[in-house]
Amino acid sequence: MDLRLRLLLTFTLMALYALAPPAKGQNRRKPAQADSRFAPPPVPPLDADFDYETDESMEMGDEGA
Repeated sequence: MDLRLRLLLTFTLMALYALAPPAKGQNRRKPAQADSRFAPPPVPPLDADFDYETDESMEMGDEGA
């Protein structure tokens, strides 16, 4: 059997097996739930009264030197 045909048949059968519905009485493994202990901390909302574009610490030339 030609190698390309054999590989095509192999991967086709693997794909069909992966997409097949589970047999009766079998449940597929549920995906792992995200653990909230490892979630990044919530980001505070931006202050609506603060003008972020004219913040003096962000201006060019002010490297703090």
